[in-house]
Formats: sequence, structure tokens, C-alpha cells
Amino acid sequence: MKIIAAVLAIMALIGFVRVGICAKYSEVGFELWLKFAFVKIKIYPAKKKRKKSSKEETVSKVLKKESHKKRMGDLDGFKKIYRPAKEAIGDFLGYIRVKNIQIEFVSAFREDPAKTAEVYGEVCAMAGTAAAFLESSRNVKKYGIGVYFDFTGERPGIFFETEINIAIWQIIFIGIKFAESLLIRIIKEKGGVKHGKANC
Repeated sequence: MKIIAAVLAIMALIGFVRVGICAKYSEVGFELWLKFAFVKIKIYPAKKKRKKSSKEETVSKVLKKESHKKRMGDLDGFKKIYRPAKEAIGDFLGYIRVKNIQIEFVSAFREDPAKTAEVYGEVCAMAGTAAAFLESSRNVKKYGIGVYFDFTGERPGIFFETEINIAIWQIIFIGIKFAESLLIRIIKEKGGVKHGKANC
């Protein structure tokens, strides 16, 4: 009985150990690392990049001159991750220490310049609200928000990167809630397609 109690006590202590979580969403998709002291382990690798054609290489060289374009990920793909993550983290937001958070957004609708300008204005307003919140938060050490527009781009894009400090037990609970929220959303989307309904 004493051994079991000792094991449970050790597990409880381990649960309160704080570790670093690094998350990134860019042109290669979503990436996740676990950081402890000087050790950084990738726990969710993005898909390997396919070999680019000579034409794509030329385009890449041009985009490298504009830093806000070269690393943007697809906005729709980000939304699929963001919504379940927001629901999962909600209850623990006050306990998470944010070492750094960087967000960049580009409004781009080549076929509709007016929409590009409209969305840019809306996102600028939201960015201002977000910046005020981050500035006033005691748990956020460093942040950066950038909003751009591109009248030649086909679709909007987003870059997100953060490093947070969190207890192991919180990671477990957030992971369970995230998986649950993601699964429910996938089931709802499949049901909506099957029955011809739109899910917003």
C-alpha cells in the first residue's frame, strides 16, 4: 500500500512539472515540439516537402524578398486547428505562461480587390484588439502581430508561432479536450456534407 501511495505521489509531482510547448503553423502545415531545459523534441512533424520544380524554385526566390509571404500557411487549414484548440485551452488560459507569440496575416483575393481591402481592414481592427489584450496580460512576455495585403495573391494566408510554458497535467487534459473537440467537429462536418447542410 505504501508503494502504491509513493508511486501516486511521484506521479502527482511529475504532473506539476512545467515544460515548454512550441507550436508553429506555416506553409508546411502544423508543427509541434516539446521543450524541456535545453532539449527540444518534435512530436508532430509536418509532411515532408515535395521536390520543387524549377518554376517553383524561381517563384520561391522572388517570395524570399517579401518575408511576410514566404511562410504563410493556408487559412482554411489553420481554422480547422484553431477552433478545437481554442475550446480545449479555454479553461486553462489563465495558467499558461506565453514566452512568445507571433501572428502574421495576409489578405489576398486576386479576383476581388475590394474584398482584399475589406478583409484587411477587418483583420487590422481585430489585430488591434488582440494586441491590447496581449499587452495587458501578465502571462505574455513577448508578442508580435503583422497584417498585410496582397492584391496579386489568390487566397489569404496566415503564419502562427508560439512558445508556452505549461504543467504536464494541463497538457494531458488539453490534449484530451482538443482530440474530443476535433473529433466532434469532423463528425459534424461529415454529417453536414452527407445531408447537404452547411456548417459554419
